[in-house]
Amino acid sequence: RWYRAPEVLLRSMVYNSPIDLWAVGAIMAELYTGQPLFPGSSEPDEIHKICAVLGTPTEQTWAEGQQLANKMNFKFPTYVRTPLNELITNASPEAIKLMTDLMQYDPKKRPTAAEALTYPYFQVGNGLRSMSQLAKRRPAKHRPPEHQHRRSAPNMAQHMPPPTNKFGALGQLNSRHNGMNNNNNNNNGNKNVGGVGGV
Repeated sequence: RWYRAPEVLLRSMVYNSPIDLWAVGAIMAELYTGQPLFPGSSEPDEIHKICAVLGTPTEQTWAEGQQLANKMNFKFPTYVRTPLNELITNASPEAIKLMTDLMQYDPKKRPTAAEALTYPYFQVGNGLRSMSQLAKRRPAKHRPPEHQHRRSAPNMAQHMPPPTNKFGALGQLNSRHNGMNNNNNNNNGNKNVGGVGGV
């Protein structure tokens, strides 16, 4: 329940992506502080925890929330909003802006996932992306051993004798084969001559 959007806690029948974006904001805040931002022990207590940080919703900030609360005979507790930068002191202004918008009471005012990615918070890491691109072009000596082995494999073509004719290696084999046939023919011819002389 610590990451449920307020409309879910008030039993809204609509479930869509802004509910998940609220959870993203709550989880993001927890990553900075190391503890849940809204650690409610029950659903009513969860709403109290949310109001203690975001303040009490009004007709201007979330009219639908007032209607959902009235259906449940629930009355929002009275709280004054506490800025997130006072609770999450180690977050950058860009992070505070993103979390603040993701955790708005009115789900229609929360940015979509695509809109959230255009926030300055995600543009701070441009330098990191550049470093990752440089890492892809690092020299071979920094590559894993298996890559070094592949790059240092000998070129077997360098150790092959050059071809003796235009037919390349196949021509060499044919030349050797023809040479052996000629030698055999000469030997046979010598035997025949010797045989005729013997007769």
